[in-house]
Amino acid sequence: MTSILVRVAREPLVHFLVIGALTFGIERAFGAADDTSTTIVVTAETRQTLAEQLERSEGRPPTDDELERAIQRWTDDELLYRAGLQRGLMRDDERVRERVAMKMGRILREGILVPEPTEDELRGWFAENEARFAEPPRYDFTQVFVSGDPTTAIPRANEILAELRSGGDPAQKGDTFSGGRRFRKRKVQDIEASFGEAFAAGLEVQAEGTWERLESPHGQHLVRVDKRIPGEAPDFEAVRADVRKQWEDEKRDAGLREALDRLRSSWSVVRE
Repeated sequence: MTSILVRVAREPLVHFLVIGALTFGIERAFGAADDTSTTIVVTAETRQTLAEQLERSEGRPPTDDELERAIQRWTDDELLYRAGLQRGLMRDDERVRERVAMKMGRILREGILVPEPTEDELRGWFAENEARFAEPPRYDFTQVFVSGDPTTAIPRANEILAELRSGGDPAQKGDTFSGGRRFRKRKVQDIEASFGEAFAAGLEVQAEGTWERLESPHGQHLVRVDKRIPGEAPDFEAVRADVRKQWEDEKRDAGLREALDRLRSSWSVVRE
């Protein structure tokens, strides 16, 4: 299971977490319902939520009978949920445990108030994280594919490589490759996804206009770098919306870490 702590391990911690609101959110999350009680309360909020879900799925407000059936299904699920808790099923099911932890994380995160950033603050954060928004280098390249076991494919690929370096026509060489022969404006991460890290690394250091043999999980490739398109520094105004979103996400993640620290102080952790 991916740890909630790992997901929020970004620093620094925010100083503007509203402690009172957060405490209220924690108490509400843990105290909203007594899962050990034999009484199940269908609150007005639950009825409203079920009605809204039905309206979204049907495209119209639900009838009284439809809403009643939805409430009955919700009640049945709640009965099963509490019965499962009594049997300790949540402790034995990692998927259930993860879902509860993720939901609690969302509740805590929603209690974090992020103030409006100033222009200087946003631009300063952008300057520190400019690499996140830069346009990466891209590559145009042509490849000739050679299939088969490496023991036979590599010698054959080397023969074709010599022919290509002597001016041979790539369209007349090699085997059929489902991705084609010519690739245009491909980012390194896309090349890695299609051909693997070793292939992409070889392409990055290869000189333009030259043929080299590169290997991928598919087989052997004779590759010519046709054009290397340099990366571009980002323009702040062009990425302003994305900058603000990531700034806010970082602050909320940091706030969640502080909330987790507050929770941790209320519990004892014993390692056996």
